[in-house]
Amino acid sequence: TTTTTTATEQLQRRDVKWIAHEGIREELGTLMCNKRQPFSETKSQFPLVDYTHLPQVEEDVLWNDHAIQTSDENGVPQRESMEDMSHRAYDFLTEFVYRRPEREIAVVGHSAWLLAMTGAVLDLEDGDDNGSLEVKSMFGQAELRSLELVFMER
Repeated sequence: TTTTTTATEQLQRRDVKWIAHEGIREELGTLMCNKRQPFSETKSQFPLVDYTHLPQVEEDVLWNDHAIQTSDENGVPQRESMEDMSHRAYDFLTEFVYRRPEREIAVVGHSAWLLAMTGAVLDLEDGDDNGSLEVKSMFGQAELRSLELVFMER
């Protein structure tokens, strides 16, 4: 919700399609601020966003499932690992972005997820002239980075 709130001014533009996607969420686990608010509240607060790529249920299913699966004997869930976030980032890129007809897409997300995407999913070579070390570093608050993705079959 914080990321969506930050983009509120841009959300008013009718010429830009805004899509919420379950795969681009902040890490799951111990930080309750990362848990999604009830679905109806989000839809009411941001009516111009397309929510078809989120579970159409009131509760945050992904968060709840993670909490159940990783909680210790005191009921405290573990933070989602970088590996798990990178799996979500990979799925988002290969199952969603790759299939989009648009040539330019802005991906708006949180720093830990963006770090998982740039540091673990994208094939960037260290030390080359395109600034890959900067791309792989932690994102700052409201930081903008521009990348050109080329999908190659393996």
